[in-house]
Amino acid sequence: MTRRLDRSVDGKLSDEDIGLSPAPQGIERSGHALRLMDQIIQRSPIGVAVIDHGGVLRSVNPSFCQIRGYRQEELLGRRFTLLLPQPEHNRVMALHLDFLDRSTDMDGERVVLRRDGSMLNVIAHSVRVPGDEGRWRRLVYVVDITERRRMESALQPHSDSPDRCSTVSAPMSA
Repeated sequence: MTRRLDRSVDGKLSDEDIGLSPAPQGIERSGHALRLMDQIIQRSPIGVAVIDHGGVLRSVNPSFCQIRGYRQEELLGRRFTLLLPQPEHNRVMALHLDFLDRSTDMDGERVVLRRDGSMLNVIAHSVRVPGDEGRWRRLVYVVDITERRRMESALQPHSDSPDRCSTVSAPMSA
């Protein structure tokens, strides 16, 4: 018998949440392997979320919650559009459905809002994973690169400075 972990009951990922198909007849999936996968996802420094076809957040790890400024219980079972400004809801939901209909991964850098209204730079990568009843789910990986962007911006004015260029290119005295 296949063991299924249901996040809504015990806070763990279900088979579908991590993209595992049901085990073939007569083959049991190792409960240890599922627990290990859940521990890896829960301890990952990368934010991970699973969004179903209807746009509902089915699973989020602690890093995802920290990046966005929410507690897990505030996100699970809610539409992911909660994380976006109201005027963007319909457009982004249409993009979500379009993504699930395609077979390509999607990634890119984005500016997003935290719960407190502050802005973050993130790199997000989305892949489709099998979900319930033959419908696709979206597995999203998110990395906060805000500090890196701040450092790059702080260095940028110096990189164009003529003084810096002449110092770097000047020959060394013997």
